[in-house]
Amino acid sequence: MSTSLGLRPNSSAWVIRSISSGTIGAEGSWPGWPRPGPSWSDPGVTDAASAFDVGFEWHDFAKIWQTPQAGEDFWDQQLAASAEERAGVFQMFGVPEGPALDLASRITRTMADCILDLYRSAVDVGKQWGPDFAAIPVPGLVIVLGEDPFLSAASAAKAAARAGAKTVALDGFGHWWLLQDPARAAAVLAGSWATLA
Repeated sequence: MSTSLGLRPNSSAWVIRSISSGTIGAEGSWPGWPRPGPSWSDPGVTDAASAFDVGFEWHDFAKIWQTPQAGEDFWDQQLAASAEERAGVFQMFGVPEGPALDLASRITRTMADCILDLYRSAVDVGKQWGPDFAAIPVPGLVIVLGEDPFLSAASAAKAAARAGAKTVALDGFGHWWLLQDPARAAAVLAGSWATLA
């Protein structure tokens, strides 16, 4: 099967072309690929390596989502707000205006429940998964984001060193770096994957 871009979904080339052409956007909008996440189609690439530091501590939003009733109350408030109001929060964390509205308009009760289930299943992710992170495929690549309010650049670099992974530091970029500069994101991924050929 191939996509409208003529590439196999989940292939490196498909991801790069999709990012650089702007067809990759909010959750669920990647044609042929059901869910974007912190690692892409090729093994050993992550922008969330700090979560694999054994001393990892979740950000404040995660702590709310992990707390029974507080998490439900948070999402009840979010779902009661307009998409424009929710988009403002995404913009505050660096998502450009158009993608922020796209993300905000796709938040549903099902998505909120999935977020609660995910975060509640990963309370001690650093302690549980951190020791195994050293076994990622070599050469691994860790994207270190200088402006991510949710993940620590220092912890990401530390986890990368422990795993023997290469790092690419993206100063000035945050949690939604793929949306902040799709062309640069595609170039970073293409450059990494080109070394594997």
